[in-house]
Amino acid sequence: MFYIEDGKGSGNKVGVTNENRLMSECITLSGEHHTNHHNGEAYNLLYSDDTADNTYFMYMKNTSDNYDISFEGIDVRSAANVVIEVRIVTGTASGTEATPANLNCGAGNEADGDFYIGTVAGLTNRTILQRYWVAAGNESNHFNFEQDIIVSRGQAIALYTETADGSALGVTANFNYHNIEGI
Repeated sequence: MFYIEDGKGSGNKVGVTNENRLMSECITLSGEHHTNHHNGEAYNLLYSDDTADNTYFMYMKNTSDNYDISFEGIDVRSAANVVIEVRIVTGTASGTEATPANLNCGAGNEADGDFYIGTVAGLTNRTILQRYWVAAGNESNHFNFEQDIIVSRGQAIALYTETADGSALGVTANFNYHNIEGI
């Protein structure tokens, strides 16, 4: 049996099998849990209002020097059938400023960026990243971005309604910050 020293001088060792595998008992955490629990950098941005067709209604721009935004997904409830697009945008946003809620109640951190909800003006579409068709109803729908959407420093994304009929729309955007050099 071979051993690996712990590197901290405590004398603890990790066993290595003859197949070069570490012998260990592990607790596995998702990147999201680690970011929330250890760094206190997981957030929800909330929106709820009557929403017109062809409107940017949620905007986030990353202004952090050290972290990328990892946009995980959205929860949606709509009183009418609606098409929602996630877009990379440029321009100078204006609208109602919003403060995302930190999901680690004891962290005390605030999201590092510019956030707007309501009718957000001054934006130009660069690229449509994702499109969702949401049926009218009383249930919330969760849409997870399978690859996550990474918003680097200085970049911005916005949610856009292609069809909304002026009906009530509720959206929660789920995102967190990841250190540019890793979790």
